[in-house]
Amino acid sequence: MSLSQSTVRTLEPGPEDWLEEFGDMLFSFAKRRVNNSAAAEDLVQETLIAGINGLDSFSGKSNIGTWLKGILRNKIFDYYRKQRRDRMSSGVATEETAERREFDFLGTWRKDPGLWNDSPEAALDSREFMLQMQKCISSLPQRLRDIFMMHTFDKVTPEEITKTLGVTENNLWVSLYRSRMSLRECLDKNWFKQKGDC
Repeated sequence: MSLSQSTVRTLEPGPEDWLEEFGDMLFSFAKRRVNNSAAAEDLVQETLIAGINGLDSFSGKSNIGTWLKGILRNKIFDYYRKQRRDRMSSGVATEETAERREFDFLGTWRKDPGLWNDSPEAALDSREFMLQMQKCISSLPQRLRDIFMMHTFDKVTPEEITKTLGVTENNLWVSLYRSRMSLRECLDKNWFKQKGDC
């Protein structure tokens, strides 16, 4: 190990302080992606153990928190893969799609969607809106939520998503479309109509 790496390590919190320093951030990151508190806690625990066991591989090019978040991200991908295998083995039926509810067989709106009068920037600045958005994301079926979170928030490439989740590229784009339609429907019903904006 070089002197600079050694110096960086002494400035970072030691493994005994990781839970206190990074636990909340890691748990929040995992919870938003897996939508299950117990699973998020397990993933954080696995991450901390993997970090302790792999501390020698820490290069010091980032801070410990960022490095642990990267480990957690890989653990979440493993979680997604396991969920996919479990769904395949249990033969879970596919979810009802938003387009069946929103469009007729010709592809036209059954009922025109309401107008969203808030600008997207104003809505995103609203803490209440973001809480409702999180609830809407949480209400998505697991597969749609996994794909949406990986693509939209984690910026995972389509190739990596298809490989991780075992979906075709076409299925990926259809799933993203379905998740966006479901989110629009949820926000329209639970935010904009509640606020009297549409």
